[in-house]
Amino acid sequence: MGVCLVYAAFAWRLSRPRALARAEGVLAWDGQAWYWRTGPPAGAGMVPVSGDGWQVEPEVTLDLHGLLLLRLMPLDPHAGPQRWLWLTPQGDSGRWRALRRALYSSGTRPAQ
Repeated sequence: MGVCLVYAAFAWRLSRPRALARAEGVLAWDGQAWYWRTGPPAGAGMVPVSGDGWQVEPEVTLDLHGLLLLRLMPLDPHAGPQRWLWLTPQGDSGRWRALRRALYSSGTRPAQ
């Protein structure tokens, strides 16, 4: 019950317009690392390349299939605090499935 209340508090906080404006940005995977760049996308289909934005470690915190809660932890201490993002498919199910696969497959590390 306590976990549900915490998630509800996050949802309420992030649903306010001011909180959503702060979270606007582009999350991109270049095959090696994840990058977060704040601000609106440069254009339709444009994503940041390596070095464009802050390198982050995404963690899927809540997966409701059609809604993901991500925690982005910057790898550079000067990049600022961690960010929380609510992600939705917004009508593009093909890219949504690819994003979900990339988030889960990039989270696995090779055995040492």
